[in-house]
Amino acid sequence: MENTQKSDVKPRVGFVPFSYPDYPRELVIEFAKKSEETLRDIGLDVIATDPIITWNDVESALKLLRSEDLDSIIAAIISWVEAPNVIAVLKEFLNKPIVLWSHTMFMKNNELLTLGPLPGAGVIKESLEEMGIKFRFIWGMPDEKG
Repeated sequence: MENTQKSDVKPRVGFVPFSYPDYPRELVIEFAKKSEETLRDIGLDVIATDPIITWNDVESALKLLRSEDLDSIIAAIISWVEAPNVIAVLKEFLNKPIVLWSHTMFMKNNELLTLGPLPGAGVIKESLEEMGIKFRFIWGMPDEKG
């Protein structure tokens, strides 16, 4: 007998937010959580790491990601980043589809602000291209319509 029921299995993604120590941690955490919620809202099973802000954060994120059976990895560039931190994580998952997601600008107190994610993502994008790594690049804030 053929199974004609639709599968309820959601794609399982590793969500890794990246930032830099000089940016307000509360904003980084807020944007990371909003991004994670957006991914869940579109039907993904999200395994999220804490934000990777310094080199010391890389190993704990890798430990979590390695312990899961992931279908893909989403690297969220929340602010300016240190490229070695991003590459150290992504190089472990080259056998999986990779999405590089850059945040952009946001409104706070009627002022348009940025934490510099797009220039940081540009550095990562170019590095990945030069390394021959296949990935998709997207940009925008989690609450943007698109």
